[in-house]
Amino acid sequence: MPGPPSYVYWDSDLFLAYLNAEPKRLPTLDAIVQDIRDSDGSKRIVTSVISKVEIAFMAYERRGLDPVAEERIDALWQDSAVVELVELNDEIARQARTLLRESLARGWSRNPRDVIHLASAQYANVNECHTYDEGWDKYAQLIGVKICRPYVAQARLPNL
Repeated sequence: MPGPPSYVYWDSDLFLAYLNAEPKRLPTLDAIVQDIRDSDGSKRIVTSVISKVEIAFMAYERRGLDPVAEERIDALWQDSAVVELVELNDEIARQARTLLRESLARGWSRNPRDVIHLASAQYANVNECHTYDEGWDKYAQLIGVKICRPYVAQARLPNL
């Protein structure tokens, strides 16, 4: 009997690293995506719908927009077997505001997009929240979700 679903929240910086095929990060991100594909729906990446705005173009498009890049970005969002989008709603907005206020009270600095991501992770009841942003770590205590860098439990062997 399969266990409960395993959902991991991805900040938009992971999607950008994945789409841009960043050499140091792609092997781990690719392994996570493949593990999710192999899970028959028991695992999923969750992110806020605002990621669709944050990921407007790929790194090489700074020299000029490429319709093929936009198609790759759209394909990522349409792959519901891998990615589940969380809509911004009143509950998430209120929690994000609370996180901003708590940040101020603690002398921390965070932008509204980041706290929307953090509140979305909490709302979606994910197992972990993955980001490359080291400033997020301290929010784990506020949202009750482990925040860490992406990792794979067991490395995959290269195709021989």
